[in-house]
Amino acid sequence: MKHALLTTGLLALALTVQAGETKKRDFSVPDDVRKAPTLNLCIDYATQKDAGKKQAEHDELRRRGMLSVKDEDLLAGRQKALENGNTRCAMYMTRGIPLHEKGKFIKHTWVRTPKIVHVYPDKYYVTQSGVITRVYERKPGQLPPALEKKAPKVAPPPVLMHAGPAQPEPEKKHKE
Repeated sequence: MKHALLTTGLLALALTVQAGETKKRDFSVPDDVRKAPTLNLCIDYATQKDAGKKQAEHDELRRRGMLSVKDEDLLAGRQKALENGNTRCAMYMTRGIPLHEKGKFIKHTWVRTPKIVHVYPDKYYVTQSGVITRVYERKPGQLPPALEKKAPKVAPPPVLMHAGPAQPEPEKKHKE
């Protein structure tokens, strides 16, 4: 009886672990790079061994307008490391897939834009709208940067912004 319970428990544990695993995504690039998704081109570039295909991927990313001037400097060796202003694509091209990514959408006046923290073994990169905005050293015992700044606990402003025209004061009745 104990053996049956143990076997059932182990089977349940194995199914739970298997269900919790995330499916690995395929970032392969076909021979015709024009048919590849942009993200796949950025990620495959980091591990591509064939110089011809690597150059074709670079040319296709340039044709699609995915690389900035700073990215070109980084890939050519004129810039030493990723910094503010480089694109997320260049980060994937030089560093590969991060260990972890966490993001959220930030609401701006006209558009919702993604803000993501990318975790690598030695650094945290924060991107907003596909551009690196912050680079942090990754140190043991320190948490990654927060995606949302908490507002300080202060009183609201004494003046209402965007208020309409002033209302006339109601007439006061005097008691006699």
